Amino acid sequence: MIYNDYDGYCNRLTNIGHTNELLRYCRSVLKDYPRGKRIAGKPREDILRRFARAGKRGVVDWITASSYLCFSMKYATSYEALAKGALHNRVRLADYSAAGYIDGLEVVRTDYKQLCEQYRGVSGALFIADPPYLSTDSSTYTSDGYWQLKDYLNVLAALVGLQFVYFTSNKSQILELLDWINGGGDKARYLFRGAAIRGVKSHSTHRSSYNDLMITNAVKSALN
Repeated sequence: MIYNDYDGYCNRLTNIGHTNELLRYCRSVLKDYPRGKRIAGKPREDILRRFARAGKRGVVDWITASSYLCFSMKYATSYEALAKGALHNRVRLADYSAAGYIDGLEVVRTDYKQLCEQYRGVSGALFIADPPYLSTDSSTYTSDGYWQLKDYLNVLAALVGLQFVYFTSNKSQILELLDWINGGGDKARYLFRGAAIRGVKSHSTHRSSYNDLMITNAVKSALN
């Protein structure tokens, strides 16, 4: 089995010892602090000071650390981002362990399009695609820019002719888009050619929910 570690997730696994060290420090600072409450005053200063020192040594998994210090579903990818936002006592009560997590996997790090072409035509090959969800924050993923609609469509194009399991959500509206294209919507592809585009920033305060979806054209392979 091949795992394409495009975002360097294995680096985070290798770094678990440092992550647990910071986690244990946070637990010691917050041992008498209410769970779920916003961290302020000296405890906040102590935690940020410790992370600043660790950050200078380059041993901080910011995504994991922020997952237990920031409000639910909020992440920081640097010390500056962590220090800028509010901290909450969501600190994990046990250390992390990745023992055996990637045992048996051949880890590569390459463009997924190249990987699809490399194994296209290989009998029994099953591709598992789990791209960032459309319309959700993808800032924690490694990329040259924000993950956009064209990136989702490029993944779908690469899977044409392959056996696959594809993960998405109903929030992405990928299925609706494909239905529209199949119905002749692609005739509008040149509608905005040469048009000027202007925009204004707006803010939304409403909350929403979504359902995870798994789509496969290889049911027997996916279930074995």
